[in-house]
Amino acid sequence: MTKAVMDLATGRMKQRKKGKSYDERQKDLKSALVHNNQNVQYLDFKAESDRHRAKELIEEDVSGALINAAPVNKHIIFAESPEEFKRFDPLKHFDTTAEMLRMHPLVRGKIEVMKNTVMPEELLLAGHHMKTASQKRTERKRIQNALRRAGEDTTEEARTSLVERMRHKMSKGLSQSDTVALADLVHQRAADDDEEAEEDEVAKDPLKQLQGLREEKERQDALVSARRVKEVAQRMERSKSLAALAKTIRRQNEGIKRQLTQRKESRYKPNVTRRAR
Repeated sequence: MTKAVMDLATGRMKQRKKGKSYDERQKDLKSALVHNNQNVQYLDFKAESDRHRAKELIEEDVSGALINAAPVNKHIIFAESPEEFKRFDPLKHFDTTAEMLRMHPLVRGKIEVMKNTVMPEELLLAGHHMKTASQKRTERKRIQNALRRAGEDTTEEARTSLVERMRHKMSKGLSQSDTVALADLVHQRAADDDEEAEEDEVAKDPLKQLQGLREEKERQDALVSARRVKEVAQRMERSKSLAALAKTIRRQNEGIKRQLTQRKESRYKPNVTRRAR
């Protein structure tokens, strides 16, 4: 067969492009192998990074749910006599207080250890965060029921007394930001009493506004949780895709290595099937 090719448009003969030499092909294969190795290294790094970040998010959610969940562990204590059973004091046995006993065992601690410990100011101010989720729900329902009952009596004295009572009851359960917000709302309501009408005062009740702020915060927390779940799913999916792509490139590298290492087969190598000429 001739290597010349005729161009039908011009009627001229064209020479076929000469293929690359053996050394050039070997050089290209080695270059492709180097680039593929770099790509595999990068893909492995990104896949491992996504898996690690997804694992961190899951561990954070699990640890948060464990601490915020109601304690479900049971303490089995054996008493030798009915009198000892009647005299049993769980606070003395666990060396804790009634408030600490309601906390999760992971963050409960003991009086013997805590009385000689100087706790930082940040931890003291954040003590209200140690309540369980069930305790927070109970407190929220109690506040909502009080607001619902107070809605029947719209007199100024009743609303003012309710505000003071709820402030006193919630002083230990509110965070510092909630306390400041409630104080600002009460102060703003007192300043607007002379200017606003009586029907507007009920709408601007500080406890109602505080309840709205808490509901908005719960909604924002739910959105953040949904975004975290979506991020975990996306990172796991991307990690699988990157791992699959890296596996494909590794398989391609194996073929390139075989081409680089195998010797050029001889035309008359014995015991090799040849196609008919």
